[in-house]
Amino acid sequence: SAKDGSISQSLLNDSSVCQPSIIPLEVPKVGTGFQMKIDPFDIAPNFEREVFIRKNTPNTQTAYVNRIQMRGMSNSHHLVVYSFRNSLSLPTENTLRDLRAPNGMINLEYLQNHIFMGGGTDVNTDFSLPDGVALKISPSTPLDLNAHYFNKTSSTLKGENYINFYTIPENTV
Repeated sequence: SAKDGSISQSLLNDSSVCQPSIIPLEVPKVGTGFQMKIDPFDIAPNFEREVFIRKNTPNTQTAYVNRIQMRGMSNSHHLVVYSFRNSLSLPTENTLRDLRAPNGMINLEYLQNHIFMGGGTDVNTDFSLPDGVALKISPSTPLDLNAHYFNKTSSTLKGENYINFYTIPENTV
């Protein structure tokens, strides 16, 4: 038993999969920012899955973002937010796209039109720009949300991500 310092063989033999559920981020209050999300998707057993989804920002006026907060499921490698170099060559909105084609080949076209905006290897992070600095986001800006998950189990796991963009008034930038 754990009380006497011995190892629990039944615990070691337990192969059940445990994936904690995600606690969603609270949506920023009106006038303080906006939220974007990657809805739940499956990660096949013994596989890794890297997905992209283009979404347009929900702001109706120019926004000045100085803080980005992210939350994701366990087993994630990264979460990145990209804008696009060429707005005439955008992927379909709200369609989940896989980096890898069914035959295993990488869809390089997903990477050709990106400009890094924010993110990193810790999908549960919160970062702020220095005072007076902000990312200028036009209304309905198309962004590509990119999540990468791995699954070393024999069961299907889920991926899901939330991204909060917090804004500051233009006169403070």
